[in-house]
Amino acid sequence: MTNRTFPDSIAGQPVIFLESVSSTNDYAKEKLAEGIDKRSFIVVTNHQKSGRGRRTNKWQSESGKDLTFSIAISDMGFPIEEKFLLTKLSSLAIIRSFQKLRPGKEWQIKWPNDIFFKGQKVGGILIENYLQGNKIESSIIGIGLNINSLDHVLGRTSIVKILENEAERVSILRDVCSTFFEGLMNLTPDFKQELHSFYLGHLFGIGCWVEMNFESKKTGGIFKGVEPGGELVLEQKGSITKFSPDSVFGLNFTVKKIQ
Repeated sequence: MTNRTFPDSIAGQPVIFLESVSSTNDYAKEKLAEGIDKRSFIVVTNHQKSGRGRRTNKWQSESGKDLTFSIAISDMGFPIEEKFLLTKLSSLAIIRSFQKLRPGKEWQIKWPNDIFFKGQKVGGILIENYLQGNKIESSIIGIGLNINSLDHVLGRTSIVKILENEAERVSILRDVCSTFFEGLMNLTPDFKQELHSFYLGHLFGIGCWVEMNFESKKTGGIFKGVEPGGELVLEQKGSITKFSPDSVFGLNFTVKKIQ
């Protein structure tokens, strides 16, 4: 696959294509540090050698088969309290793109940033924010999507397995990025509420028992929802407790509704 396969720009933003790179997020960070003269840009690669997930997790993808890319935004001036909007917007952009290929409600979000289909992971989001004071100066949204790969560990799937046919990576990239930038330019109060409603409406495991690691200890409760700022809401022994996305890891859901 050559550079010409991917467009030079999407939604008015330049696309940087790399045949191979260690990490699209790391490359985007370097470009931001160089002071690239565009407000935003997209980095996409055929082969990401050291993809990352949350914390120490790694993201595996098959060269030339899957989609690994980063959206870099600078000069944001975005309130840090609203940083979870980027996760919600990215989730909406991915799911709406996938729903064009396979309509339905089977597409879900595992809090905070994984995309599922019928309980199996098909994509992930890693957002790295860079602050100036109490505002986000720039953000890099790393996205990994299993598109046409067939070899996955237990609990993961891909678009080709879901559709039983290969999907066009470039079309998905266009859809996701176009929807993302359209939303980014339209963060009105009404659209923010729409984003939150969409996110809540696609959450995996609502009403189920969830266990996770918090402050080096295991804890659990009934998954009640997510606050607009991204906090996980659990019912624990009749009380409501909230956890920020950065404070917990290792979520395991018992997919059984609690009566």
